[in-house]
Amino acid sequence: MTVSVIIPSHDHGRFLGQAIRSARDQRPAPDEIVVVDDGSTDHTQEVLAGLAGPDLLVLRQQRMGPAAARNRAIRASRGEWLAFLDADSYWLPGKLEALLGAIRAAPAEVALAYSGYLVVDEKGRTIASHRAPPRPYTAHDLRWGNPLSTTSILVRKASVVEAGLFDESLPGLGEDWDMWLQLLSRHRVACVEEPLAARRASRFDAKYRIHDLEVAIEHVLARHRAPRRSVSWHRTLLAKNYALRRRPWHAARCTARAVRSHPIALWYLVPHRLSRAVPRERKAEPPGFWT
Repeated sequence: MTVSVIIPSHDHGRFLGQAIRSARDQRPAPDEIVVVDDGSTDHTQEVLAGLAGPDLLVLRQQRMGPAAARNRAIRASRGEWLAFLDADSYWLPGKLEALLGAIRAAPAEVALAYSGYLVVDEKGRTIASHRAPPRPYTAHDLRWGNPLSTTSILVRKASVVEAGLFDESLPGLGEDWDMWLQLLSRHRVACVEEPLAARRASRFDAKYRIHDLEVAIEHVLARHRAPRRSVSWHRTLLAKNYALRRRPWHAARCTARAVRSHPIALWYLVPHRLSRAVPRERKAEPPGFWT
């Protein structure tokens, strides 16, 4: 089982070295590491020059976003399996071995394996720990949000190519959620409960991000024919996020759309009831999805 590590990077030079070293420290080591510098303006190229080696393939392009960067790395990769690793994230020891073991031990052929993960700050201090549930997620679960961390995932390359690679039309958000939904609707998956990857907590301009988040959510929900209650749930949370950011017109618009998609939105909108209003069929709150 040959493994290619896929690392898109944009201005993450301060973290990139740790990401690459965490991949190289795995046992067994991956067969190659493919880094796509997505139009960085920091010292990324100097970092990569200092880490040069026969296992490292570096590609450079103008800023095109994470989906395009991942797709370019996938096309250039030679491995049978793809291990995704964001440039500001890193793996814990034993991550690759555990996922390969889970794939081999699965009773039937799987196309994707994932582990739990940590959320860390810029200095690597743990903010939260998310263990994966013992029962692997299904496509139905993911229609309620994305509980998977891209940095925790190992996937068969042929399955990603068959799905058409990552959707580059999305605004830098949601392309991973869209891909996992496609794969989970077609293939079996395996999981390791232990947190074996660490992703950096997001820092962004909230007013800009919430609009992109809405675009991505609406696109993915429509593409995957999410149930009306799920659509209502997401639109309700968008409304609450707009309200918290003091954008009342957008909050009202999302509220109206939530109610039109399913009347249960009126129940979701009661603040102290929101956490209890999740329909019984929803398996887990997607950690970090709305942060």
